[in-house]
Amino acid sequence: MSQQSSSGVPPASEILPPGWTTTTLGDICSLNPKLPVKPEPDSQVTFVPMAAVCEYTGAIVTPQSKSFSAVSKGYTPFIEGDVIWAKITPCMENGKAAIARDLKNGVGAGSTEFFVLRSKGRVLPEYLHRFVRQENFRAAAQKTMNSAVGQARVPKDFLLSAPIPLPPLPEQRRIVARLEALEARSRRARAKLAEVPAQLAQARQSLLAAAFRGDLTADWREAIKAAEWRTGTIDEVCTESFYGPRFSDEDYTPKGIPTIRTTDFTDNGLIELRNTPRVMVPSDRREKFLLRSGDLLVTRTGSIGKMAIFRGGYEALHSAYLIRFRFTEAVTPDFVFNCLSSPHWQSLLGLNTTAVTQPNINAEAIRRLPIPLPPLPEQNEIVRRLGVAFTRLEAAANAHAAAVAALDRLDQALLARAFSGGLVAQETAQEPARPAPADSVQAQTYLLRFIPALLRAAGHPVSLGDLNRVVALRFLPAGELLPVVEQLGGPGARAHFAASPIAYEDGAFLAAMRLLRRTQAIAVAPGRRGIQTLSLGAKPPPSTPAIDADARHLALLLGRVPAESVTPTLRRLQSVEVGEALLATP
Repeated sequence: MSQQSSSGVPPASEILPPGWTTTTLGDICSLNPKLPVKPEPDSQVTFVPMAAVCEYTGAIVTPQSKSFSAVSKGYTPFIEGDVIWAKITPCMENGKAAIARDLKNGVGAGSTEFFVLRSKGRVLPEYLHRFVRQENFRAAAQKTMNSAVGQARVPKDFLLSAPIPLPPLPEQRRIVARLEALEARSRRARAKLAEVPAQLAQARQSLLAAAFRGDLTADWREAIKAAEWRTGTIDEVCTESFYGPRFSDEDYTPKGIPTIRTTDFTDNGLIELRNTPRVMVPSDRREKFLLRSGDLLVTRTGSIGKMAIFRGGYEALHSAYLIRFRFTEAVTPDFVFNCLSSPHWQSLLGLNTTAVTQPNINAEAIRRLPIPLPPLPEQNEIVRRLGVAFTRLEAAANAHAAAVAALDRLDQALLARAFSGGLVAQETAQEPARPAPADSVQAQTYLLRFIPALLRAAGHPVSLGDLNRVVALRFLPAGELLPVVEQLGGPGARAHFAASPIAYEDGAFLAAMRLLRRTQAIAVAPGRRGIQTLSLGAKPPPSTPAIDADARHLALLLGRVPAESVTPTLRRLQSVEVGEALLATP
């Protein structure tokens, strides 16, 4: 039987990949640490209220700028790269956590309801951030919440003792790089899915507009040589309009007759009773108050214009905020309901205005509205065709909801795989990471300077494919690198690179390109099939003489490096993910 840790978090799997360990957040992070250096009082810093953190993306989206003196007391301080994590309900459960990025003067301050996690060096902020945003982590945190003055908060001991599976740093980089690529795809999918509700609503409105212009049943009308439509008013076909009655508190009883409210209406005009209040109706008023099948109910205040049709089957009456309409046999209630739901009639009712407040609707105004009056058979055909079409739209809406839910599950499943060692291949992670030689240059740091230097040396836009091959060439082992550069660039190139081999670290190219794009060190020109060209951006970082020399040699080889000569390294560059990240990074 599985056991829980003292923090309430399910313990990390006992079967972890080689080189991984299980530790606690308290071992690898400082909780709520002090600022290493305090800014000057009048220095501007980033201010992050709780509302500035997006619970969906896990990012700071609406930061503010304040002087340090204004936030130095009474707020939670943090620095670039810290992870902030909401400890209060419901913000914690909703996933409000973010990495502090692009802070003014490298310092930020935020709500006291944030915990701050600062890596001690063994965990990447990006890895840590995704770990604490997992649903199962938040669910475990919720179980430990304690209340103070009505607000539930996660105790700090939960975070300090929470277990976390920890791979070596190079593998953390690969995991983060892979997650970033997959998250970019997920964001694109979510963006497309976010468009669907508006598209479905537009389709519904278009169908209604076509129906009451006569277009929806034009073929039907032509086929049977139906009579022409005439125009009347709702008053002509309405036998009664009646405002819902009011009752005193003493009239309400659990054994009374349900009083239908707007909150009992569905979007498609049905009525579903939801904890509906019940009232005792005197026998001499039942005939006047009780609803009949086919009654159209229209909201006159609050959710103005929302409608439903009472279908019968039980006794009920309508609340005081509804108007009841009954009709002659010249129209069907469903025809009137759909007509009033269409764009033109919503406009006549004043319901498509963007005004903050709208006047109440009264029965007299509704009765004065014009209404098309086709023969009853065509009314029934219009209602039937709309019903078929709306059923299809509802099925599409259900499929959309299922797709959103599936995407949520997929995102969480990917995180679970990532933190169990199942997301990236383990070929290069069979042992704990060895420190790089003291005289070698870390790959990501090198790339942050080399790529802008290469674009500067080229003097023209460079395709992503050509850049990939030159970068792959630069990181070939010396025994493979030198023959290729000699063949393409001559003995001078061979002599230059013989003295400066660099080992590649998985994920370095993707991380470097994302940062260069975000900081405007490079500029991207997208094409129809992804990234077209890259050029030097507005804010390139400073270079070094050695890196400039590398760039000058390799700029001459752009477009000339055969892919087959750099295949082993090229496979490790995550070229597809780099392209996706560049397009996704603003």
